Amino acid sequence: IAVLFVAVLAASTYGATLIPADATRTLLESHQGLVARHARERITAIYGVPFATDSDPQTSTENFVDWFIDEYADAFGVENVILEQVRPADYIRNNKFAVYTFEQRTPDGLPVHATMVKIPVLLGPTEKIGYVGIRLIPLPSTFPADTIGEQQALLIVAGMTEYAQLINHSDPQLVAYEDEMRVVRRCWRFVRW
Repeated sequence: IAVLFVAVLAASTYGATLIPADATRTLLESHQGLVARHARERITAIYGVPFATDSDPQTSTENFVDWFIDEYADAFGVENVILEQVRPADYIRNNKFAVYTFEQRTPDGLPVHATMVKIPVLLGPTEKIGYVGIRLIPLPSTFPADTIGEQQALLIVAGMTEYAQLINHSDPQLVAYEDEMRVVRRCWRFVRW
């Protein structure tokens, strides 16, 4: 199985920025005992203390994601974050937890590959949120016009000898993709097997 990306325009790039230290410090200091996990100079999870309960309407479970992103998006090095819930709450461990999962979107609604905000909520007389798994990507305000269409992307990949034996594929999906150099591009994503 291979997940493949074909850039729609080689020059449609945007370099990502690192976490602003002051914004990160503000987030951690606002909730004493909060711990941040990092990967590649970005916060990927925060945990350690319950920082929201349903007793506070501003940070209730249903309002938490909007409030949290509005309040702390700069701590994650992103601006104007758009999220979409990608599946209904998953209830786990004998309905003691509900897990809400969101995916980042571009301003024009494209999914941003491998992004998420995952929030497990401890259910009970008072719901508590004590962990947020997060991976957000700074995006450009606009992307250049596409120059490679869906069919061209399929032809490009079909011509790659290393994937020739993989004859089945999913339908291509246009996404924003951050490569290993932290360059964000609009790409066609599809899976071949």
